[in-house]
Amino acid sequence: MRSASLLGTTHSTFPEPAMAHVAVWICSIIVWDAEVRVPGPSNSLEVTVPIEQVPEPGARLGMRLHNHGFNSWRFVSVELHRH
Repeated sequence: MRSASLLGTTHSTFPEPAMAHVAVWICSIIVWDAEVRVPGPSNSLEVTVPIEQVPEPGARLGMRLHNHGFNSWRFVSVELHRH
């Protein structure tokens, strides 16, 4: 089994409760797709997701973020684990 750990941080302000949508992909494969409540305090998000195919060196990594209010999102790292 292979997995990838994704680590990021967020801080948001918004006058009303809402949901942010965040997705991460490696090559063209979505490896994480989630909704995160906003507003919220500074927080670290760490998830480990299974992946079926090991990305080639230099593979493209992407992140999509759709959210509300004033936000600061930081994509920190991706680590590949071979079990």
